[in-house]
Amino acid sequence: MAPANDDEAKAVDFSPEMWSAINGGWGLPTKSGAQVSTSSALQTTSFHRGILVIAEGIAQLPVELHKRSKKGTEPAIDHPAYDVLLHRANNLQDSFQFWRTTLMHAAGAGNGVSYKVELNGQLKELIPVRPECVSINLPNQYNYVTYDLTFEGGGFATVGSDQVLHLRGPSWSPYKGLDPAVVGREAIGLSRSIEETQAKLHANGARPSGVLESEQKLNKAQIDLLRTQWQESFSGAAQAGMTPVTAGGLKWKQIALSGVDGEHLNTRKHQIEEIARLLGIFPIMLGHAGDQSPTFASADAFLEAHVRYSLQPWIKAVRSGVETQILTKDERAEGYYCRIDTSELLRGSLKDRTEYYKAGLGTNSSPGWLRPNEVREDDGWNPDEDPKMDEVWQPATMAPTSQDSGPAK
Repeated sequence: MAPANDDEAKAVDFSPEMWSAINGGWGLPTKSGAQVSTSSALQTTSFHRGILVIAEGIAQLPVELHKRSKKGTEPAIDHPAYDVLLHRANNLQDSFQFWRTTLMHAAGAGNGVSYKVELNGQLKELIPVRPECVSINLPNQYNYVTYDLTFEGGGFATVGSDQVLHLRGPSWSPYKGLDPAVVGREAIGLSRSIEETQAKLHANGARPSGVLESEQKLNKAQIDLLRTQWQESFSGAAQAGMTPVTAGGLKWKQIALSGVDGEHLNTRKHQIEEIARLLGIFPIMLGHAGDQSPTFASADAFLEAHVRYSLQPWIKAVRSGVETQILTKDERAEGYYCRIDTSELLRGSLKDRTEYYKAGLGTNSSPGWLRPNEVREDDGWNPDEDPKMDEVWQPATMAPTSQDSGPAK
């Protein structure tokens, strides 16, 4: 390729960091000097907890196949993939463990790839493959994506997109997601550097609280010996609080803490907010409220916002992945679809549910939409055998809709 002319203007210019993120590389060091990769990012507690908040928040929800019909919708228990998605994903994992692992891969590395084990065209297992063991390629430009997979036992296979379930995180490329540990490596690197500095401070007294002064002239050997003896006696957490004794004209001079030291803890707190911003979650979900003091009322609002803005994009990604990569076009035309019920995440207090049930059953001025047995089932009670409990009741008389209205007895 011929070099560009100096007067030739670029339509779009990317920083080296963005190019590295797009290409999935780790070529550029962080400005803090810390080495950052997906594996080292997992050692940063805020990053690790952040992807778990996403993964476990969705893994606890039922991922079910349903089928629409003229009568409504019902679970598609006869579909071969129903049990795989809802109960047992593979021989090593149940559905909760599988979705948690796959979503950790997608949220923490940008791509969650699982190999589909099929027999006679029917799905039998979904086996997640670690992100570092997956290479995603586009050899024929927008025609067909291939995946180079290295399995846990050492086996290797190159497969097509029809043989995997691929959940992507936010993506710049049309066929694979961005690795957040690459995009946010500066924030993660600074967090690791600060943590390392603080650890060294407690491990071997990297931050001196004072100096030894002497009016005598000491040679290098005497200085080295004195430093070694002092560190052996008073350095490290195990020696904290011991009383130093000086002799031979030595004097101890205390060094006051600087403003930078006072801000050290605040910097660590700020990095939690930066990593939460990187992952698209609220800092309070990482156990860091910042300047906010949540109350019981605001906690419900935080949880609702978390489900709506942090989890819903991932829930939509799972639903779309199942419907387009597990179900066929013909099955979608027949009415099959993926349903993920988030009601358990937003389940209110007993008082709130009571008010909802009252409105759902109907009042004197408005009809209801719930059957009494549906309320009992939702609250964990067995259904009542009375046939009237399986009917929607009408207002005023509060009788089943099949019964003629009349004055209340």
